[in-house]
Amino acid sequence: MRAVDPSAGVYYSILLIFLHRGGSAGRKRDAEGAQGVSVSLLKVANLSFQYSTQSEPLFSRVSFQIDSADRVGLVGPNGSGKSTLLRVIAGELKANTGIVVPKRRLRLAYIPQPSLSGARESLWDYVMSTIPRLLEIGREAGRLEPQMHGRQRAIAYVKLLNSFEERGGFQFESEAENVLRGLGFGASDLELPMASLATRQRSLAQLAKLLLTPADLLLIDEPTMYLEVTEREWLEAYLLGLNSAYVVASHDGVFLSRATGRTLDLRAGVLTVYEANYEAYLKQCALSQVRAMGALPAR
Repeated sequence: MRAVDPSAGVYYSILLIFLHRGGSAGRKRDAEGAQGVSVSLLKVANLSFQYSTQSEPLFSRVSFQIDSADRVGLVGPNGSGKSTLLRVIAGELKANTGIVVPKRRLRLAYIPQPSLSGARESLWDYVMSTIPRLLEIGREAGRLEPQMHGRQRAIAYVKLLNSFEERGGFQFESEAENVLRGLGFGASDLELPMASLATRQRSLAQLAKLLLTPADLLLIDEPTMYLEVTEREWLEAYLLGLNSAYVVASHDGVFLSRATGRTLDLRAGVLTVYEANYEAYLKQCALSQVRAMGALPAR
């Protein structure tokens, strides 16, 4: 929400009292992650998928489980089906066989990559639309701000502030600013129309919206594609501070080694689960190849 015009006189003092009692407090995160016993969020069993233009399944017999404490990397060659698998889990595509079983009332967040070329909303409104009611209240307050010279309008404005605060709006705004800043956006970018943003900026805006979505499980597709080194490091730290589980498809080995603890390897239609981050996964793969050539005995 934008600052109030001080010319509103005595009614402005009402707003100062409101803000003084904590309406603009920032959102706090639990840097230690989820607490307590890890529980199952989602199970995938014997999943197969084949596009109508393909002569063979893209993948088959895919099975794994995601728990509440999981930070999972999804790896594999280009065209192996990583993005398709995320879309099947998200319900965007229907598998040919097999099932995806989420826990009851699972909050799953996934943002596909649609064209935003016609979007007229600003970057800030796009991100705030993660929680539509907050965006609506903010717009209502914005319409009242130029008319703050009457008692009834001032009271109505304060009621909107109260509603905004009760819904966590100020904390969410603080978090949104933090995320956008971490992904390289400046204050001057917030009012830019989404339609005017370059492809890189649109992708990062979608990533920001995904990170801000209240969810138990995030499905993230190639988040580091457009990130500079400092932005990638920020994202690593941010993800590790989340209370949400996530599955992230990426080719960025450094990022995966730091931000994940399990690895799903999808290649040649087969998915293999490794209880290891990307760096340890590579070592296990290398060791398996050496053993397959008979250079080392199996242990």
